[in-house]
Amino acid sequence: MKKHGTPNMTTNRKTMLVHEDRYVAEIHVETNPDAGTWAPYLAALDTESLDAHRAALHRNHLQTAGTLESTYAHRAVLAAD
Repeated sequence: MKKHGTPNMTTNRKTMLVHEDRYVAEIHVETNPDAGTWAPYLAALDTESLDAHRAALHRNHLQTAGTLESTYAHRAVLAAD
């Protein structure tokens, strides 16, 4: 039974992609709905994780980015002459 005044918070798992230069990282986050706004929001720890990934990729610290989540490098498949 729900207590009076307790919000019904459900979280959804989502995979976000962070692009930096030729690298991309998959970051798994949780979105929380907010009855007062039009869209769900991210938890503070998830936004910090996104920022940490972006900073590590920007500095080419692939080992750091790789320990946080999955990290990939873009490679041109077809180059224009």
